Amino acid sequence: MTKTEKCISIARMLNNRGPMTRKEICRELLKRWPEDGMLSRSTFMRYKEQVEELFLCEVRFNFVDKTYSIDWQGLNDDTNLIHYLLAMYDIRSSASMMMKHKDCIHHVDYVTGTDSLHLILRAIDERRGIEAAYTSFRQNTLKRRIYIPIFLTIWEGRWYCIAEVTTHLGQRPCVYALERMADIRITDEHYTPSYTGTHDDYFRDTYGIQGGNEGDQAETIVIRANKVQSDYLRAKPMHVSQREMDTCEEGGELFTYFRYRLVPCYNFYQQLMWLRESIEVVSPQSVRDELAEMARKVLEKYMEIDVKGKRET
Repeated sequence: MTKTEKCISIARMLNNRGPMTRKEICRELLKRWPEDGMLSRSTFMRYKEQVEELFLCEVRFNFVDKTYSIDWQGLNDDTNLIHYLLAMYDIRSSASMMMKHKDCIHHVDYVTGTDSLHLILRAIDERRGIEAAYTSFRQNTLKRRIYIPIFLTIWEGRWYCIAEVTTHLGQRPCVYALERMADIRITDEHYTPSYTGTHDDYFRDTYGIQGGNEGDQAETIVIRANKVQSDYLRAKPMHVSQREMDTCEEGGELFTYFRYRLVPCYNFYQQLMWLRESIEVVSPQSVRDELAEMARKVLEKYMEIDVKGKRET
């Protein structure tokens, strides 16, 4: 096995289990790769250094209990990014075996925009702009502009860049899908965004990729989920503000109530519609009414199709 694979395993062990001694780490590696034998101290130290180089982290040694721990250098509050990076390295190290056994792998969803990711990150790192042609599906336009990238985020298998446009400096940054940026080049000029807020400020109390607008007020939203959907929501919360309130039996069926604190938006209603009859919005009434109106329009559309079909037959 490659050194990279073992480095990923070491990083994951320290991330998931916490402090471990060198012997404990080496024993776990031996279970996975018994043909390689037990790592020597010098080889382990080389792997430790490579872990730090790969992930720009620090693997610390505690002289008291002789354990190693991993410091993600400020990333500890963003565990999703850590897991994402570890997963990407897992896929990279498994590439040859995946191609060899491609007939055994079905329906792999890919993430769009990854081919532009390095250029966007480099522009952020060097404080430069990116010149690109962007296709807007909503406005049905193709415009070439200079963007000042500020943040990157991923949503439903797509990478997005939150950026300012040089022709509209001072205005609130907008969200752009990397997959719709073409012919990208990094500018020679240096740019500093006028937006000084953080990623959390931009997406505060929001759902999906729709950053909140000034004046938007977060609301407390309560939904009721059936037993099966409740298990899914516990395993993967729908939003960072999700809180479980109570579980009770109603009509011989178990339901759990969940509370959220966010600004209702298109992406949120889209998610509620996707959950269909497994959930029900309990409050506020405004969100119930909006969801009911969406459901009514969907029903009308299908009822209209049914009527037309019957007439044709």
